[in-house]
Formats: sequence, structure tokens, C-alpha cells
Amino acid sequence: MLTAAVADLPESERGGDSPRQLGLFRVLTVCTANISRSPAAAVLLSKHVADYRVQITSAGLLPGGRGADLQTALAVSDHGADLSSHQSRQLTPEILDRDGRDLVIVMARAQLRELVVANPELWPRVVTLKELSRYLFIRNDNSGMSLDRVLIGRKMSGLIGDDPADDLADVHGLELNHHREMVGTVNRLTAQVATWIRSLPLGE
Repeated sequence: MLTAAVADLPESERGGDSPRQLGLFRVLTVCTANISRSPAAAVLLSKHVADYRVQITSAGLLPGGRGADLQTALAVSDHGADLSSHQSRQLTPEILDRDGRDLVIVMARAQLRELVVANPELWPRVVTLKELSRYLFIRNDNSGMSLDRVLIGRKMSGLIGDDPADDLADVHGLELNHHREMVGTVNRLTAQVATWIRSLPLGE
């Protein structure tokens, strides 16, 4: 069995075969700076999917090259995950196409709108973390269900403006307790998403 849960693995370490050829499900998490919310989501989702056939990476809308927010890294360590080696990277069309081939999880509606306005074809596979969790809850019997079936009935008009029901608060610069609250939410939601991903028939 292929063991390929990968959080922010450098391209040079991913091997020569494409994830699609290897039957991998590719997930990209995205936030603004890629130093807090999206890297936390990537490492925690990777932890929850364990040895399933998934490649998980993260990126941000701003220029990269920064380490993880120290408070977020501390909060993530409470859940047995590690961001000590994380380096932020800026989202590019190549990263979006390669690493977000199957699913792009953003942390807020504003990021979703920015991506979809620039790339309308992304709409079927870009979703906020909270929104995806909500649809998975609605589709209670979602085992093996494709993403398009999970999100059936979803409308762009429902994502106008900001809404805490869909937006994960940006806690950069805030005290540790805010980071722990954010990471706790991310841990709970990514565990739910991981259960669904692990039910997908990705092949041997």
C-alpha cells in the first residue's frame, strides 16, 4: 500500500510519478499569508488521514519565505503535529493546478472569492473549511461520496460577504489562547474531512 500523506513536502521529495498516476487525492489548503491557518490545516489534516493516499500541501496569497506563526506552532504541537520546518509559499497557477487538482480548502470566503474570480473553473473544487464540514454534516451518509455530490446545491450567491459560519478568524498577532481556539476548531473540522477522504475509492 502506498503511504503518501504529505504536508508541505518539497517538490524534490515527492518523487517522479505524478500523484494522479499513483492514485493520490491532492488537497491544497490556502489562507492569506500561509503562516497560520492554512499550514495548521495541512499538518492536522495530514495527521488525520495518516497513511491514506493523499498529498496535502498549503500556500498563501502573499509572498512566501516566512516560518509559521510561533503561537500557531505551539497550538498545533498540542495536537501532536509539527510546524517547526514550515516555510510559507505564495500561491501560483502551477501550485494551484498541481497541488490543488482535487480539492482546494480555503480559510475564509474572501480567499474563495479571490481565487474563483481569477479562475472560474475552480468553483467546483474550492471550498472553505467550515463550508465543507457543514456539507459533510448535511450529507450524513457521505462515505465514498464524490466532492461534487457532497457540494450539490451549493451557490456562489451564498458566499457573498464575510460570515463567521464560513470564515476561520485570522489570529495572527493575537495571544496564544486565540491560536489554541483556532487550532482546536481546525483539528475538529479536519478530522471530519479526513474521515470522508479516507472513504473515497482511490485505488490500490
